[in-house]
Amino acid sequence: MVETGLLEIGLGVHRIRMSSCSFLSQSVGLLISRDSHIAMERSLEQRYAIKVCVRLGKNATETFQMLQKAFKDDCISRSQSGKWHKAFKEGGEEVADEPRSGRPTTARTDSKFCVPTVD
Repeated sequence: MVETGLLEIGLGVHRIRMSSCSFLSQSVGLLISRDSHIAMERSLEQRYAIKVCVRLGKNATETFQMLQKAFKDDCISRSQSGKWHKAFKEGGEEVADEPRSGRPTTARTDSKFCVPTVD
């Protein structure tokens, strides 16, 4: 089934024809992937900030309050802040997560892709 819908591209809106299910699932997947990538970058940024606070002699509470002030609604949780504060205070240097055991995550996509056409 081919449907006509609107897709916003850049600053314009174009009418396209698409196979709705595969196009929508691909679009949602890209948005989720983009959002999780942004969240991970924000988390790493906060870990670096925690590391600086530890080097400046700030305690865990002061550090978390500074993160809340700087990152507002995007601030990591108090428990995550405390976990990283403790790790850096005990001499940890790495801001990235430790490798995890188990099955690696995989991405799945539809085997049928549609190519939108602009009307």
